[in-house]
Amino acid sequence: MNDISGGSTPTKNYDKLAPKPEGVYAITPDNWPLSGLLDCVEAALEAGVRWVQYRDKQRNAEDKALYGMGLTRMVNFYEGHLVINDSVDLYKELVKSGYPPAGVHLGKNDGDIQSARNAIGPRGVLGVSCYDDFDRAAMAIKQGASYIAYGSLFRSRSKPGATSAPLSLIEKTNVALRVPIVGIGGIDTINVLRVAESGACAAAVITSIFGSEPDPMYTLRVATQMIENFQHGARLRTEGARV
Repeated sequence: MNDISGGSTPTKNYDKLAPKPEGVYAITPDNWPLSGLLDCVEAALEAGVRWVQYRDKQRNAEDKALYGMGLTRMVNFYEGHLVINDSVDLYKELVKSGYPPAGVHLGKNDGDIQSARNAIGPRGVLGVSCYDDFDRAAMAIKQGASYIAYGSLFRSRSKPGATSAPLSLIEKTNVALRVPIVGIGGIDTINVLRVAESGACAAAVITSIFGSEPDPMYTLRVATQMIENFQHGARLRTEGARV
């Protein structure tokens, strides 16, 4: 592993130019009808969620654009940030249609990081999944990522075979890179406190906040509790740093 602690800051500091994910970061489930998805996303926004990622591995491009427009309009109404998972092309289509998302999130097979940065501009949000790979995180920041994501931090119901990442990796990366870090994978209303205590700026969740089918009241209740617990964990971390 290379020692990157001395030269890891990107030339243009994209992690400082773009908005930083904070708190609970809701990722949309697959295969939900648009009306039910919008109802539950609005419930999460009502609870205080301000970061939403549109993740859709099933629909065709036309349907994704329709969902993307509806979600962007709703999230922007609540002055939140909608991030498009894995598709710079969808991001550009939504911008062209007058429904500009906040940015894009890329996995390891979703395209070139620098090309995505060039496409969305210097102030666009660009997240990169880094799994359990510290070197990938360092590379992603150098190539233009504004935040990186580690996980699965816990056993994930939506991705049971996902790579496991220790919470200690968040602390290590905070020290070496000092960039926004999102934790993902198996996060619930209880262990979200540990994610916040580890130094993550946000906790990304799918199943725990949306459940298995559209139920806005469930989403409102769980999102409210999760936000409270994340904030409590963040306070504990701050208080511990003062001791």
